[in-house]
Amino acid sequence: MQSPQCPCKNPAECCLHIICADSLQKEAQDYLMQVECIPQCVHLSTRAGYRYVFYMTLKTWSRRAEYEHIEEAPSVEGSCRETRYFHDWATDDAN
Repeated sequence: MQSPQCPCKNPAECCLHIICADSLQKEAQDYLMQVECIPQCVHLSTRAGYRYVFYMTLKTWSRRAEYEHIEEAPSVEGSCRETRYFHDWATDDAN
């Protein structure tokens, strides 16, 4: 998976949007990642059954290697479960 690039005129508006499914029967094909231009990107996660939706800044996303190292976790990219754990870790760390 490629690292997301910011297409926004104002880099402060870059917001990573991830939609994925957290199920043992589902693989990485249920992992959609795109960058949207949003005036104020806030950390947000929602859940509907096995489906999750995440919003986070690219700055936060860039910390995934730090999370993987500190938590001795598998790769966040492509894994809905690890993205969920990373999002919680990054949100807790920001508070």
